[in-house]
Amino acid sequence: MYNLNEYAFLLGDPRRMRAYGDAIARTVGQGSVVVDLGAGGGVLAVLAAKAGARRVYAIEAMPLGSVVADAARRSGVGEIVTFVHGLSTEVTLPERADVIVSDLHGVLPHFREHLPAIVDARERFLRDGGALIPAREWLQAALADAPDLYQRRVAVFAGAPYGVNMDGLREMAVNRWYSGPKEDVRLMDGPAVIATIVYLEITGPDLDAAFDLATVEGGTAHGFCVWFDSELAPGVMLSNSPALEETVFRRAFFPFERPLRLRAQDRVRVRLRAALHGPDYVWTWETHGADAGAAAHFRQSTFRGYPIR
Repeated sequence: MYNLNEYAFLLGDPRRMRAYGDAIARTVGQGSVVVDLGAGGGVLAVLAAKAGARRVYAIEAMPLGSVVADAARRSGVGEIVTFVHGLSTEVTLPERADVIVSDLHGVLPHFREHLPAIVDARERFLRDGGALIPAREWLQAALADAPDLYQRRVAVFAGAPYGVNMDGLREMAVNRWYSGPKEDVRLMDGPAVIATIVYLEITGPDLDAAFDLATVEGGTAHGFCVWFDSELAPGVMLSNSPALEETVFRRAFFPFERPLRLRAQDRVRVRLRAALHGPDYVWTWETHGADAGAAAHFRQSTFRGYPIR
């Protein structure tokens, strides 16, 4: 679930709000039953009600029933929106929905328990022939030249700064991924689609993707970026691509163990995995490439990104 500060950031992102508003308007018909997963303060639930829904079930784990009810009443749809307190995986509803809308993921769709919640809601709440918002997402990746981001997050611990050996902290830092602003990364070539998520079909929460990334002109790759292109509804897209206007989601940067000095036409082979353990993911990325013509092989994991007592 999001906290209030995270919800405020989401609400303050005009690209996100326009896209979800358009998707709801195109998908929700007169008399539809709608489920809003992770309803927060009820904005998407109210938009669904205004789009013609007969009933909207706003499911939220935080005790925000009075807030949602007040927002619905003040927006003129108080009789349509029903607040349901609890985790979506632990509640039941009196009827099946025509549409399920959710925005539970973060920088990437593999975020906390987003995917298990969607699968559960689809199986228990959605009628045959119903629609999900978003409908599908594509994960894309590209090599990134990101010297400033790499310096701030990883290299700052190298070289015994102030006479203090911080190799242990560098080891943790290089085994995490980061959300960076678009100004901090330069893509070194066109992206590769590394995974497709179809929400009507997905059954499991994990990711295992092997892919090749390339550079035409060469240069220094400090890692690779991953982002999503989301089809919320037919003709309605939302993306956190570095090539587009900034969104609240930014994009993910996975650093290499050390920067790779690539020559023109060099290719880098990456295997990226995400495995859900409890409430969060362990990410692992294994890289085969070249550094100034010499073979390079890194294996990194967020399992090593945090101290173990």
